Amino acid sequence: MAMAMNKEEIALAVAAEWARRLELGDLSDRDWSDFEAWLGESEVNREAFDDAQRAWTATRVQELERTQILALAPDEGRYGRFSRIITSLIGSIRPTRPAVLSTFVVVATVATLYMATVLWRPVGTEPLVLVQTGYGQTNALELEDGSTVELNTDTTLGYRYSENERLVEIQNGEAYFEVKKDLSRRFEITAGNNVVSVLGTAFNLKYVDRVLEVSVIEGVVSVVPGPSASTIRLRKGECLEISESGQFSKREANPLIALAWRNGAIAFENETLAAILTDLDRYYPEQLSIKGVQGTEVYTGLIYVDDLEEALHQLSTISSTQISFDETQGLQVDER
Repeated sequence: MAMAMNKEEIALAVAAEWARRLELGDLSDRDWSDFEAWLGESEVNREAFDDAQRAWTATRVQELERTQILALAPDEGRYGRFSRIITSLIGSIRPTRPAVLSTFVVVATVATLYMATVLWRPVGTEPLVLVQTGYGQTNALELEDGSTVELNTDTTLGYRYSENERLVEIQNGEAYFEVKKDLSRRFEITAGNNVVSVLGTAFNLKYVDRVLEVSVIEGVVSVVPGPSASTIRLRKGECLEISESGQFSKREANPLIALAWRNGAIAFENETLAAILTDLDRYYPEQLSIKGVQGTEVYTGLIYVDDLEEALHQLSTISSTQISFDETQGLQVDER
């Protein structure tokens, strides 16, 4: 006799299928709308989805042999019911694999949700490998799994790889990541109290003065802005900014601005002169004190940062001011 499912079990089943689809990266815009609507329906759905993501990370469910999966749900009637529930609750989802295998994976995942915590291994104790860039320097790394990291100026980060983890800690600075997909090892970045996690994607991460900014170029990124905070999920074309206090705002990402540094420039949109100079200050050993810089007028433009004098000349042209620097008097800003 088929077993009835309660709302928590139904939520787990639906969450497992959503997690699978997200990891495969085959959601259309309509699917995204359906997913976000389902996620916003109840706290039960949100908790189930968080559990499903953890389970996908903790085990390689998709690699289980058919006999192992069937052993988790031997009752044909029961996982047939799973199939009907999934079909009715996620009508717009069209599995990218054979429907029967998709059902097996859902059943296996729901079963593992209850034992996922057992499968987590303790964080490794090996020291982080530290990498730094100085003022005006950049660096590019290829990690052992084929993932790549490009470091911008004045950046310090450490990383550690093991059999069951891919960890990065960014202390300060900015980096562009292209992460190879590995369902068994989530790629996690710690920046202050924030944790950014992905399985395989491309994104820019900036952590300066304890403010985090994440711009997603490809794929899906999850961000937890503090120990007790809820997960914030970003998809391609979205940007998230989190203040030191944990306040956050989400907006449309502009790759031309976020990635301008990879071409030796900084780009800005509707920024005050003080904000632009603060960003520019990261590229030079000279201290560009902006204490006397005032005004609420905002500017949009791009400045190449190879040379400080030339960069200040470009900014002067954009802002219709006269900006200069010398070692004795420091930064000078005069209205034209």
